[in-house]
Order: sequence, then structure tokens, then C-alpha cells
Amino acid sequence: MNTVHNSRRPWLTTRFFIFGLTALVLAWSPLAQAAQNVTLAWDRSADATATGYKLYFTDVAAGTTSANNAGNMNSNTVSGLLETKTYSFNVVAYNASGVESVPSNPISYTVPGLNAAPTISGIADLSTSQNTATTPIPFTVGDAQTAAGSLILSRTSSNPTLVPVANIVFGGSGANRTVSLTPALNQTGTSTITVTVSDGSLTASDSFVLTVSSTANTAPTISSIADQTTTQNTATAPIAFTVGDTQTAAGSLLVSGASSNPTLVPVGNIVFGGSGANRTATVTPALNQTGTATITVTVSDGSVTASDSFVLTVNPAGAFTPVYLAIEAESATLVSPMAISSDANAAGGKYIAPTADNSGTATYTINIPVAGTYSVWCKVLSPNMSQDSFFVSVDGGTEFIYSTVLNGGWSSAWQWTFVNADMVNRSVFNFSAGQHSIQFRSREAYTALDQLLVTNDPSYVPDVIFTITTPPTPLTSSIALDPAGFITVTWPAVPGKTYRVSYKNNFTDTAWTSLQPDVTADSSTASHSDYVVGNRFYQVIELP
Repeated sequence: MNTVHNSRRPWLTTRFFIFGLTALVLAWSPLAQAAQNVTLAWDRSADATATGYKLYFTDVAAGTTSANNAGNMNSNTVSGLLETKTYSFNVVAYNASGVESVPSNPISYTVPGLNAAPTISGIADLSTSQNTATTPIPFTVGDAQTAAGSLILSRTSSNPTLVPVANIVFGGSGANRTVSLTPALNQTGTSTITVTVSDGSLTASDSFVLTVSSTANTAPTISSIADQTTTQNTATAPIAFTVGDTQTAAGSLLVSGASSNPTLVPVGNIVFGGSGANRTATVTPALNQTGTATITVTVSDGSVTASDSFVLTVNPAGAFTPVYLAIEAESATLVSPMAISSDANAAGGKYIAPTADNSGTATYTINIPVAGTYSVWCKVLSPNMSQDSFFVSVDGGTEFIYSTVLNGGWSSAWQWTFVNADMVNRSVFNFSAGQHSIQFRSREAYTALDQLLVTNDPSYVPDVIFTITTPPTPLTSSIALDPAGFITVTWPAVPGKTYRVSYKNNFTDTAWTSLQPDVTADSSTASHSDYVVGNRFYQVIELP
């Protein structure tokens, strides 16, 4: 029996075993063209005849195999591996004759890719007009390692006065993004806008120039106002209209009025209200006037204007008789602690005031000669916020609080204010012809009341002081206005007594000018007429 021996490599089957790689150290570093290194280590062969080792590595996709001779070392570094490619590694031992053992178990390894910066497409320079936003500007972003939807955008402006950073707004999603720019109000010039995309560690940017050009200042706008109709001596309701402007905020626009017939509608009787874009105009015809007037409302931005006109028709409402009833405060029926006090600056040197809070009343009985809508003026002394109100009721109705000071106008001097329930608007009372009552009740001690004036003239502001030394009770005086410019002062009198009427043009004047001649009463009333130029203050004195 013959035995066949393999005389060339008998040691491989008896003494040389498969090796196992015990460590794969990813101590990699990039080389040119994105190549990397990887170091592998293995256990030494237990075969004493092993003199060295070879490390084989195969490009799995290409099927090409290369080898590194590691000599007698049990580790080796393979260089030139390309990122994202998968390689297979195994080790063989060889003896002094170069005979190799069977390969070790293989190990596969995929070379990681380097983190590349994201990308952003170029954005062309842009231009827009003053106060005009751009349309959304498209651009794209991308990244080899990061999903496009996870990329983060940021922005800067080289001229934040022209383009605040907050006015750079991104849109879109994924790879397809947009940017919209809004210049600051009324600004012009250029700004370099930089858009940056980040994957969390690396960034890429693109810059472009935005040019904002000035535009001609355009005129503001005003809505159309329809023609209006009202009756004699009756103001219109607030008439609504709107204003706007491309360059100027609506709240900064100025409105003014003009009248083609100032006899019917004086310019001062066109009063504007509202705010921002929503405005109103209230028109009050002059006393006893009828006819038509073209009212022109103009809105201005300071340099350019726009206007709208409408016709106001004032229809007759029957004869209007103005009534001005002046009443001395101390002529009331008083309930303590409402009491009469003295003051040389008060009409007749006397006035009334409560000496305690919420206690004491003054009740006036008034004979109204003509039915109509009336308001009540009071000459008061309210030096501080602790002496500036009464409770008031009319004809036994519900009480309301009358603030004797308007717009914080506390004063140590006597002043006229209208009876009101809201510290803003004049209270009005619909009186029939005949007797009515007005009661003032204490609310704050020492709020002083000198005179009352009851009138149906909505445009009248009191400018008369009545001083009578020995009046009958009650004292009721009046002023009748003639449309030609004359006024007639009428007062209760004692037959046979002589009275002197004096005036001054300013309340602060110290000297009075007498109207001649003096008046001797022949009945229970007396009167004197005067032609008025501007405002005048009157007093009536009973002569000895």
C-alpha cells in the first residue's frame, strides 16, 4: 500500500490554523481625493514556522483585490480607501518559503463619507420700490449627508435701517426655499442680504444686493361723502369717512374743512373726530340760518392733498327764539348745610356752597318761555379735585354727577362750565314751555356755585356777569341776541330805581366801561341794548 504525501505544504494542515481578526481600528484620516486610511490588527499565529503576514483587501463593488505585506507585524494600515466604498479584509500567514496559510475569516467595512458643507444656489441682485415688498425669491439648498428639510436658514442685512433682519422672511420647504424682503417704511438705498444654510456644523452662504428706489409722493385718499340734510339750528350726526396714504400712516394724516357759505356754516362749525383711517365730520349750521353750503373736506400728508365735497342743505324748522335765562345761585330754595357765602369776585358778592359732603340742596324753579332743547351753564369755583362736583336732578328725575371741571381745569378763579354727566359732553334737557325745576345736591363740600345760565342756544358760551345789589327774589335775568349784532340785557327791577350797565371785553380786565345812559325802571323789569363786537362781559348795578 502506497501512501501519497503532499511534500510541499504538509505543515498547513497540521500546524497552521485559520486566524481571526480581533480588532478593526477605525483610525482613519482623509487623503487626497477624499481617500482614507484604516488600520487592522490580528492575533499572531501559534505556528512557530510562520515568519510573516499578508493583509488582503478587496473592493467589493469593483471585485479588485490588493495585498499589503505586514512582515512579522500583527497590524497593518491600508491607505487610499475611497469614502462610501465597501471593502472585504482577510489575513494569511506565510513561512520562510513564502507558502501562505488558508485565509482568516473575512471582515467587511464601509468607509464613511466626510461631512461636506451644504449647498445653496445663487440669488441674483434685486430691486424694488420704496414701501414695496419683493415677491418670494426662490432658491435651493442641499447636503450630501443631511436631508434638505433639516437644513437651517439664517439671514443678515448690511443695512438694517433699510432692511431690518425681521423683514427678511423665509418660505418653502425641503430643497426648494424662498426669501421675501420688505424695506422699512419710507426708506431708500441698498443693502447686501446674506442667506446662510447650515447642517448644524458646516455652512454655506450666498449674498445679493437689494436696491430700494424712491417713488414720487402719492396723494392721500379720502372716501366719498354723500350730500347731507339737516334742519335749522340742528347739527348733523357725525358723518363717517375714511382716509389713507401709501407713504404716510393714516393716523398722521391731517384733515381740514371749508365752507362755500360761511354765513350758513362757519368753518369753525365743521368739527372732525375719529382716528386712524376712520374719521368723522360734524357740521353745525349757524343760528337761525337756512340754505345750502358746499362742504369740502381735505386730507393732507403734509405736502400733497386730496379732497371730497358734499352739499349740506339746512331746511327751515320754524321760527327759533333764543333764550338765555341767568339765575343767581343764592336765589334757590336752600336746605342746610347748603349755605350762602360772600366773595367780592362773585356776582353780587355772594355765592352758595355746601359745608359737608353729600348733604344740602339748592332747588331752582325756572319758567321756560319757549319749548326746546336746553343746556345749563354754571359759574363755579373749583380749585382742586376735592371741590369739583354736584349731584344734579331735573324735574325730579334720576340724579347724575355734574363734574364742574373739564379737562383738569381746576382754578382758584370763577369759571363757566356746562352741566354734564360724563365730564366731556354737554347734557341737554327737553323742556316744554312752563315751569321746571333743577336741584343741585352736595357731593363734595365747598364746591362753589355763583350763577346759572339756562339756554336753548347750542353754540352759546356765557360771557355775562350780573351784579344787582338789592334784587327781588327770585332773580332771573336774560340776554336776547339780535341777528344784526345787538344784544339786550334784561333784569328784574324795582320801579323808580336807577340802574347802570357796564361791560369789559376781557374777564381779567379791572376796569368796567359804562353804557350810557343809565336806566330808570318804570316796571318790574328793565333793559339796555348794546352793539357787540367780539366778546363782552356785563354787570348791572342798582344805583343809590
